[in-house]
Amino acid sequence: MKKILLIISLLLLSGCYNYRELNDLAIVSAIAIDYNNSNNNFEVSIQVVNPKKQQDTSSANEPDFIIYKAEEKTLQQAFRNIVDTSPNRIYGSHLEILIISEEVAKNHIDKIFDFFAREPEARSEFSILVAKDSDPEDEISVITPLINLSSTNIKTLLQTNNQNLGVSIEQTFNETLNSYLNPYLEIALPSLELIGKEEKGEKQTNIEQTNSNNKVKLATTAIFKNDKLIGYLTKQESIGLNILLNKTNMTMLSHKCSDNNYFTTEIDKLKSSIDTNIENKEVNIKIEGHSIINEMNCNLNIKNTDTIDKIDKEIENELKKIIENTIYTIQNTYNTDVIGIRDMFYKKNPNYLKKHYNNWDETFKELKFNVEVNLKLYEKGNTVGGTIYEKKQY
Repeated sequence: MKKILLIISLLLLSGCYNYRELNDLAIVSAIAIDYNNSNNNFEVSIQVVNPKKQQDTSSANEPDFIIYKAEEKTLQQAFRNIVDTSPNRIYGSHLEILIISEEVAKNHIDKIFDFFAREPEARSEFSILVAKDSDPEDEISVITPLINLSSTNIKTLLQTNNQNLGVSIEQTFNETLNSYLNPYLEIALPSLELIGKEEKGEKQTNIEQTNSNNKVKLATTAIFKNDKLIGYLTKQESIGLNILLNKTNMTMLSHKCSDNNYFTTEIDKLKSSIDTNIENKEVNIKIEGHSIINEMNCNLNIKNTDTIDKIDKEIENELKKIIENTIYTIQNTYNTDVIGIRDMFYKKNPNYLKKHYNNWDETFKELKFNVEVNLKLYEKGNTVGGTIYEKKQY
């Protein structure tokens, strides 16, 4: 009896029992969604990983991914229609990015959230981006150097930019969905631009040169109001919003010290805290962090403590200006509460908010923002004094 059980166990454990099942799946790494107003159809494109065999020379020249597309009145029907061209079943658990067109972002984003919130197979950790002035399908079709999959390339770009420059807002679909479902919050999304001609970017020759002329580039933050795309922040304003939302802890600042000379500092360990006074319509913002001098092209003696104090103050003022300009644009140009002040008011005193602030658009414009920035300059680089200053001492 023991021998029989052992033989059965060995038979069950041997081999890859699910090899055929994995071979039958179309593993989706990216999705692009547009909307055709002429026929009222959703246009869905998916990027599917091409599982090339390592030792199969016949597949050596095959692309690393395949694009399948279909269109229909609903997203579910469009995805199902892809089976007309894809021999394998769509599998979305490895989805990395979702790119939507400006038309979708302006008029149909509610359907995007509803579909992906319901879809059990799609993971919730993917990123959602807006294709700025371009077709989202083109964004996922560009063949990129260094990283085989354009989806992974975009995901990596998003993470690197957020961690080093703070321009792109990095958040998962689940985080964005939570903001969307909250009636007191507005959403903000990163955006992408396409450089060059899309038809050339889809060809293998795009990576057969040292400088690809066709590539995707991260753009600035897309901001929404009442679940509709209304515009884009500038690069500096995108940094300011990320700092306010604690979505980044690092950025770079350059300060002009003479006609064509600047010094550059790296700001890290950034942290913002927001305190609200609901009765007085006041918002007090405090930002703290550390700064490092990375580049000094000014005639300044950074061995002198007074000079250091002056530089420190100038960096603080520069960052404060960015934050204040960001708030002004959000408050007056777009009048959309992407900072989440209304939600803070609600959590502090929901009854007072409902009783006194029925017209939030007007209230938001009347809010007074007080910004305080405290940065500590703790590193000056390897050079004791500025090289320009040191050279002039001889």
